[in-house]
Amino acid sequence: MDYTLRKWNENEYTDFYHATIDEELYQNMREAFPKTIEECKQTVSTFSDSNDITECVRAICINNKPVGCIGVFFDKAEYSRNCEIAYWLNKDYRGQGVMERVGREFIDMVFKRYDVHRIYATPLEKNKSSIRLLEKCGFVCEGVLHDYVWKQGQFLNSALYANVKKGQISE
Repeated sequence: MDYTLRKWNENEYTDFYHATIDEELYQNMREAFPKTIEECKQTVSTFSDSNDITECVRAICINNKPVGCIGVFFDKAEYSRNCEIAYWLNKDYRGQGVMERVGREFIDMVFKRYDVHRIYATPLEKNKSSIRLLEKCGFVCEGVLHDYVWKQGQFLNSALYANVKKGQISE
């Protein structure tokens, strides 16, 4: 399935909203993930206005319609050569290899375009599909963050995964 990665357009907040109405997605995202049309409008506005300095976020489009999102959020100060990756894909497109291709392309672009040494992710430990995707994209598990997330009245573990720029791993 062909896709394109591009910046979000401010008026695509309804596409964002409709693509993310999915309880499974909500279960695996952070509490701050937008759920209402107004929250989606604000999120897409932020992404479309981004100058790619504090974050680099792209819409995943199929037939020029946004069906997902991938982005990195750059850390600051002494951590500035690191960034956290986040992503989601509409349930109708999961399991077709789209995210693996998107992830590989996007990660390669981030390493080439930015002065980044390490990209990391902290998926919930129970989110096996996200963990498999990270591993397919060259990420390595660095450990488990026990009781790291407080969500829906309980503590949950997150895994810490990282992809270090090839040839630059410190011993």
